[in-house]
Amino acid sequence: MLATPRPRSAFSNAQIAAYFYSPCRDQYGEPVPEYFRCRCGKVRKQTSRNGFTNLMQHVRSEHPTFQGEMLAATTAQTGSVAHYACRTAMNRFGWLEWIVKANLLLMFCENAFARRYTSLEPISVETLRALLEGVNQRG
Repeated sequence: MLATPRPRSAFSNAQIAAYFYSPCRDQYGEPVPEYFRCRCGKVRKQTSRNGFTNLMQHVRSEHPTFQGEMLAATTAQTGSVAHYACRTAMNRFGWLEWIVKANLLLMFCENAFARRYTSLEPISVETLRALLEGVNQRG
């Protein structure tokens, strides 16, 4: 039986961890390496070996509404402007930027390898052409 894939988050694991966790401090106020305290008070250990896995496991299980909470927070708190920009607009800009800056053909966006090795959602040549025409008309 296959597990359903988790929906893509508007925030990176690093942004989520920075929002929910602060470094634990010793009796002298110095940060204790590898130990972080969640906003709810729970202390978790983060090692370079497991990255954000331990921290994210706690956030997903104990703070299931973390996406909404972070979207309602200010940009300074989350370190992201994702809640100000529509996901579709960000995706379209990503494709446009990649193709224009790398001087690629428009059909690059429909290349199977390009789609395989990017986190951008698929887009068609027709959509890209319309976007470029729109940018050209406004510019």
